[in-house]
Amino acid sequence: MLPERPRLGQRFCFLIKEVKEEAEKNSPQIILTRFDDLFIRKLLEQEVPQVKKDLVAIRDILRLPGLISKVVVEKGKEAIKKGLELDPTGACIGRRAERIEEISRLALPERVHIVTWSEDKTKLLDKLLSPIKLIRINQQGDN
Repeated sequence: MLPERPRLGQRFCFLIKEVKEEAEKNSPQIILTRFDDLFIRKLLEQEVPQVKKDLVAIRDILRLPGLISKVVVEKGKEAIKKGLELDPTGACIGRRAERIEEISRLALPERVHIVTWSEDKTKLLDKLLSPIKLIRINQQGDN
């Protein structure tokens, strides 16, 4: 979903989903997408050096393409191996939110939110639902 009216000279980012060889036309057909989760993952790899260096790992991406993405991150293997104190969410957001603003700009009109992974499912759900405030979780018993 692109902004309503693209302007002349305006740039958009896409993910190359597939390249098909068209023998009869002697030219490839290139399939582009912005709706695949890999699109958001590649934007993060491009804009956040810590993701590319495996200091920050993307645990999961939850999306409503064109509206909102929630990216769940945690400390990467390299950060754990080196014993680095690293805030994965802060690394993705950047100083003065520069990185996340650029990622959101490239994914326009989609908003991209970063959430730190937690083993505590209630804490994780609370972060994922933000800004909605979680009041209570009704859990079904094992029957």
